[in-house]
Amino acid sequence: MDDFLTSEAISISPDLKMTRLETINKLLSDNVKLKNVQYDGYSYYVPRGLKIYVRDDYNVIFKDEYGNSYFMYIDIIGYYNKVDIKNDKNNGYYYYKELNYNNKKGYIKIDELGGKYLIKYYYNYAKLEAYVYKKHLVNTINNMSSIIRSVSYNDKII
Repeated sequence: MDDFLTSEAISISPDLKMTRLETINKLLSDNVKLKNVQYDGYSYYVPRGLKIYVRDDYNVIFKDEYGNSYFMYIDIIGYYNKVDIKNDKNNGYYYYKELNYNNKKGYIKIDELGGKYLIKYYYNYAKLEAYVYKKHLVNTINNMSSIIRSVSYNDKII
């Protein structure tokens, strides 16, 4: 599979950046049924290298091998009520893309702040956020994509 970003040169070139960022298309369009975490009303897959650091009902903090924290929120009320997503569209972000795969909607926003990158990834009523250095963007986006594409809900429990 194509890397998300492979080098400083790729991230500098707008054309190459867009090509590499299209990897998200592949990650989200695959219909993966892997699950290794189940809670009341929802389940998901945590890829190798990530650890659950803190968890409460609908919030999780993961840590990766580089010490980066990923914050996940499951919008169980939004899912139950089938609420449309609201976001501020492309507002000068480093990268922005609306997502619509397998009848699930969302977006990914990446913004450069203080020498690091704030990633906000919302898809299928789950939201992940991380604040990482450029050298960790590839790993972080791939991990976030693996988690967020695997989120599924149990309507009988919800």
